Amino acid sequence: MIRIPVGGVDLDTDFAGLDAKMGGAFVPGVRSGARNCYAEALRSDPNERGEIAFVVKPPPGEGPFLVTLEKRGAIGSALVACVEEVFGSFYHYTDKEPFDSVVGTLRFEPEWITAPAPPTPEEVRAVLERHYPPPRIVRIVKATLTGAWDDVDSAEVIRSYNYDLELVFSANGYEADCQHNGPYKVFSRRPFNYSRYAGHSCEIRVRKAGDHASDTATVVYHLRYYPEVGNWELPGRDR
Repeated sequence: MIRIPVGGVDLDTDFAGLDAKMGGAFVPGVRSGARNCYAEALRSDPNERGEIAFVVKPPPGEGPFLVTLEKRGAIGSALVACVEEVFGSFYHYTDKEPFDSVVGTLRFEPEWITAPAPPTPEEVRAVLERHYPPPRIVRIVKATLTGAWDDVDSAEVIRSYNYDLELVFSANGYEADCQHNGPYKVFSRRPFNYSRYAGHSCEIRVRKAGDHASDTATVVYHLRYYPEVGNWELPGRDR
């Protein structure tokens, strides 16, 4: 068993008419983003706690909100910088209700859970192998972990592992570099091309057995901790 920081963040502001001014995603987005910032901060300093007071003003036209932050208590500069990035992800549109400013406070109090240890490297590698099921046109030669992080909400921890993969073709085939809401690759025995569908584009290369290729993969585990702590589980889709 291990202890995992999940933060503890309260947002105090005048909620009356806030959705009309800021958009419906503002309050839950700020609270969720600040909680993830705090969970990460607690890994470095388990005693970090206090408040961040904020003033949010609209820009002269459309654009990111103008935000002023003030830390109070044992709040580190890294947490303030992270929270500032959270506010920076919200955008003011001129069709919203006009306002002069929104004032509020984020309060941070340490909160931890005791949970099962996360999956072992061998378990994660087994999941990576399932990205290329038999009959395999490619196999993994090397998997390099490039990053791992937790996203926390009020009921679960979502742990993501990013990998760079070195692959080798086990038979003659094709490699397709595609785009659709982001890049993705397809390795196949026959040409793969979704370019005929709206929003898709693919560049196809002929490959021979023994050719090397690269890919990226993300393995995601969920740990539900409310109303009780469960086990690390893979969702239906892990890439």
